Amino acid sequence: MSEKTRIALHYTLYKIEALLLSGDRYECCCCGKSSRRFLAHGNLAKRQNIKCPHCLSLERTRVLCMYIRNVVFKENPKPLRVLHSAPADGS
Repeated sequence: MSEKTRIALHYTLYKIEALLLSGDRYECCCCGKSSRRFLAHGNLAKRQNIKCPHCLSLERTRVLCMYIRNVVFKENPKPLRVLHSAPADGS
């Protein structure tokens, strides 16, 4: 199985799991979707209720998202401009 196929299968399984976990107990502030629980995450020691089954964000990403919404955007009533740069070769 190629790496591309393996990754596609991996994301398809996440989408199926997200459907099976539909509910309203936990809501992800990044994607706005809710589920009965979040997914476990970790290689050596699996931590429970860490990863959003819809957008796959971890708790550190959700904390950053909440900070940006609740602090950065609320303290700056004017629209913010962001400069995004990327390498020319796309990597």
